Amino acid sequence: MQALDRKDRNPEAMALRFMRAVDGERPLLQGVAAVYLDRGEYSDPAPVFGKIRNVFSGHDASMDFLYLDGRQDFIHFNRVVAILETDQSSVYEEDTDD
Repeated sequence: MQALDRKDRNPEAMALRFMRAVDGERPLLQGVAAVYLDRGEYSDPAPVFGKIRNVFSGHDASMDFLYLDGRQDFIHFNRVVAILETDQSSVYEEDTDD
């Protein structure tokens, strides 16, 4: 759980990096993120899976999140512990050796 420690990572910066990876020069093909949410002091963070559609900065920072089942939600960054790529996020490979 140390890698998911909120003190070591900025959730807003993680979401912005993930969005850039999805839309950038070498995009993640599926763009599926595992967003770990804080469930309280005595529970381990729980992952939810889906796409980060937009990031809102400022006083009430949040992200527009589309779950894999089609539900849409605004997740506040004070609940986010970490954002990780999944095996469905596969980075586009430019193979020029063929």
